[in-house]
Amino acid sequence: MKRLSELAEKYSIIQDVRGKGLMIGIQLSTDAAVEIRNKCFDKGYLVGSVGKNIIRMLPPLIVTEQDIDGMIDTLDSVFQAY
Repeated sequence: MKRLSELAEKYSIIQDVRGKGLMIGIQLSTDAAVEIRNKCFDKGYLVGSVGKNIIRMLPPLIVTEQDIDGMIDTLDSVFQAY
């Protein structure tokens, strides 16, 4: 969650980051969730969208730190367009 909070400070499109356990939601300030979800999928990461402004991440219980780092790096590169 620390790195996601850092992304929230870096990008104004991120309005809020919240989660419980491994279920994480990123609330956006615009209706770009579907577009961001698709860009993440194109880069090899499956994330969900809830409505038009929330990205939902539900990693498997066997997720590795390397997997998480790759996902955060992907989000960082995707958010650069916003």
